[in-house]
Amino acid sequence: MIDIKLHQKHIEYEKKIINVAVASENGKDYRLVNKSKFYVTKVHIDGGVFKQELCCDFLFLTHERVEDKYINQDAILVELKGVDVKHAIDQIESTVNKLKFSNKEYILKGRIVASKGIPVHLRPSNFTRLDALLKKNGGDLQCKTKLFEEHV
Repeated sequence: MIDIKLHQKHIEYEKKIINVAVASENGKDYRLVNKSKFYVTKVHIDGGVFKQELCCDFLFLTHERVEDKYINQDAILVELKGVDVKHAIDQIESTVNKLKFSNKEYILKGRIVASKGIPVHLRPSNFTRLDALLKKNGGDLQCKTKLFEEHV
């Protein structure tokens, strides 16, 4: 269980079947195409759950419903960033630490949508560290430019 109370005012929608869940800011878009018909929760982290703290912009949680129970799938931490990808990585890592995800509770994924991409050979050292942390929970860290679309 995530070790923090999510107040309803920070949740845009909770456990709803959404065809395409979207987070947008300043010409950058993250789109979660929900082909599996998972139940999706969208949480405003920056300025919502946490105010004036180092954190990412949004959290998407996906759940599969089996009979009367919800089974956790993905926890996707999204940062919509200008060009400072190193800072975006720090924001996602800080959010993972603040939310204190239980071991293997969700598949943890970090997603950065930046104005400009960074070549693989120029990735900051914190990219590798956070990617390794997320991989321990079955996920990974990815960065794309302007539009990041993935399917679940």
